[in-house]
Amino acid sequence: LSNTREVEAAQGMLGGVMLLGAQADETGFKRNAGNAAVLHLAMHTVMDEAEPLRTALAFGRSDSTDDGLLNMYELFGMDLHAQLALLSACNTGAGPMLNGEGIMSMARAFQYTGCPSVVMNLWACDDEASGTIIAALCERIRSGDELDDALREAKLEHLRASDPAKAHPFYWSTLVLMGDERAIDLSRPWYRNPWMWAGAASLVVLIGWSFLRKRFQ
Repeated sequence: LSNTREVEAAQGMLGGVMLLGAQADETGFKRNAGNAAVLHLAMHTVMDEAEPLRTALAFGRSDSTDDGLLNMYELFGMDLHAQLALLSACNTGAGPMLNGEGIMSMARAFQYTGCPSVVMNLWACDDEASGTIIAALCERIRSGDELDDALREAKLEHLRASDPAKAHPFYWSTLVLMGDERAIDLSRPWYRNPWMWAGAASLVVLIGWSFLRKRFQ
């Protein structure tokens, strides 16, 4: 329930496609992820310390195409264009330390796909506290705050509003920003706009036609 409220709050502030319940499957994520400016996943992580590439985000249901587990090795094969990935799941910044590789985490996999900024959880998080912080973070992202400032202020807001039991660092310090700290642009990337491509093609044709006219005059 807390995950649902978190996703609804984030979608209300940032817009985009929201997948809940039966729609929240691995196939739906793969179909929509390439067009997103922000990826927000509020779910569970299935850790595999022995084979870290099999660590996965669990969608909870399978279909005829996918098994419902978005494995790390699948992410390494995807080409995403999101400016930010909000990984509101447990242990998304955790994983085994491999010699010559570093920490093999889900957050690292999202950066590999092309996401310059990732907000991750370093340990098993409290759903309610993380959801409150993520919602406040999204509000500040919409306002144009830089990501590091936005996350810090979202945590402070949680501390001001929470009861003393939820003020312990366990509840709020698990969320960490990795990567680019700059504010993100929520507008649609120009390379995803077909009219921009049509305009660019028309410009190339006009330049080419002008060049040919001058050459053969």
